[in-house]
Amino acid sequence: MVTEKNSRVFLRGFASMTKERVLEIARFGGTARAQQLGREGYVQMGRKGGFTRSAQLGHEGYVNLGKKGGRKKKENFQNLEPPPE
Repeated sequence: MVTEKNSRVFLRGFASMTKERVLEIARFGGTARAQQLGREGYVQMGRKGGFTRSAQLGHEGYVNLGKKGGRKKKENFQNLEPPPE
């Protein structure tokens, strides 16, 4: 086992693995989920999330989000520096 600088604490599980090994294992989970659901599964998940969010916000919520986005876009445009000549 790998120890932490001669202390009596033993690293187990993911703590004892290299970062590359942890990422490799994590990648397996994502691949398995994608194969399990397929394209239609992800379409259904997105649709379900959209309906839920729509119920939470309602029409006024979407109006406010649109206004907020418009204000931010205007602010970003006004803060642009002119291109060098």
